[in-house]
Amino acid sequence: MRRYKDPVEVRSASPEGAGAPSAFLWRGRLYVVRDVLGHWFERRSWWSSPAARLVHGEGVPAVDGALALDGPLPEAAAGQVRVADLAQECEVWRVSASPGRAYAGGVYDLCREPAEEASASRGSPGAVWHLVRVAD
Repeated sequence: MRRYKDPVEVRSASPEGAGAPSAFLWRGRLYVVRDVLGHWFERRSWWSSPAARLVHGEGVPAVDGALALDGPLPEAAAGQVRVADLAQECEVWRVSASPGRAYAGGVYDLCREPAEEASASRGSPGAVWHLVRVAD
């Protein structure tokens, strides 16, 4: 099993784009989903999120050259740190897909993460998709 964090554009059979993936574009090649093998939710890597860095004092404005760790976070930073930001989950779809009829299929894990409107992918508004694992 190989691990990736490559962005992919995912097409869904449902009009809202919230259902199972039907196709995805990875590295310039279109993969057609042949079968959905699994669907689950898993925790995001909260330890590397901007909210976690703020909790650990990274990105907090300095006071006299030192990080302001003893006092409360400044209002601008404190408003950005929420437990919900650290506890978000991503939706994972394990699919069997192939880049064409003549090619052998593989097993791909596609992860949908909630996102801001500006960074949403065209295939699924309000979400960012990544290819996270491949077993071929």
